[in-house]
Amino acid sequence: MIRSLTVYCGANMGSDPQFVTAAKEFGQQLAQHDISLVYGGGRFGIMGTIARAVMDNGGTVHGVITTELRDRGTALDNLTTLEVVPTMDIRKQQMMKLGDGMVALPGGVGTLELVPSKKLVKLLPGQLSAIIINRPLSTTLMVTMTR
Repeated sequence: MIRSLTVYCGANMGSDPQFVTAAKEFGQQLAQHDISLVYGGGRFGIMGTIARAVMDNGGTVHGVITTELRDRGTALDNLTTLEVVPTMDIRKQQMMKLGDGMVALPGGVGTLELVPSKKLVKLLPGQLSAIIINRPLSTTLMVTMTR
């Protein structure tokens, strides 16, 4: 049973307004199904949008952010928990540890860098917008967001 999902996504809004709409709806669904969000702790872009949607709907949000990013003022306030770690590698490890599954939403190179590459067999450019991986890896669901 999935009780928490680690979500990897962009710190900007992206080129398509539907990404923002989808992030809001996904955040609402997480909260409504009592699934905690584990994410990068930021307040900007798709990342901040999904976290606010979860919180606005009474859900639980766990942020994991580096000291440097926090010190630059990028952390979202009022999270259920915000864990500050020294490096991006530790951030990635902690985010994987806290989630029962992983979701990659639209983002840039940083999003792909955070996604544990060993767990993703292949990405189909232009066709795949999100990947949901449920541990153990026996159940994998690929979600395509329509543009």
